[in-house]
Amino acid sequence: MKGEFEEPLRDLNPRQLSLRTYFSGNERLTIQDFSKIHPNVARRTLIRDLDNLVEKGLLKRHGVKRGTYYTLANI
Repeated sequence: MKGEFEEPLRDLNPRQLSLRTYFSGNERLTIQDFSKIHPNVARRTLIRDLDNLVEKGLLKRHGVKRGTYYTLANI
């Protein structure tokens, strides 16, 4: 069972992996939160990172445009 969860983590970049720590103390993430964690990374890059995690089934997107936030998907 542990291996099933670890497999999707293998292809993540360091920014995406940093969210493991973030979600250990928070239930939701906005792009503004992610930008504070990685202030020197372009907003568009961070959005791509989050979209990739949604595609992999690791995060769930809620809302649209400025109201969008992300939560951990039920794995």
